[in-house]
Amino acid sequence: MHQTLIAALSSHCISEDWTKDGGRYIPNAATWLNGERLQDVLMPTGASSSPAFHGLPNHTQEMYPEVTSGANF
Repeated sequence: MHQTLIAALSSHCISEDWTKDGGRYIPNAATWLNGERLQDVLMPTGASSSPAFHGLPNHTQEMYPEVTSGANF
């Protein structure tokens, strides 16, 4: 158990969630432990910058003939 805790803490303390804004959002230790957050799987750095939606169509002007080129919605 101690090795698991140490390994989880070492990876979480350098995660983007814990280091952003100067460490402002580091969770309360009791909440983190009681919520068993040490078992969370961390996303690789930069993974959150990927698009949230996949498989959307590529929109072209031909799809919207009623809109003149350059018109704002």
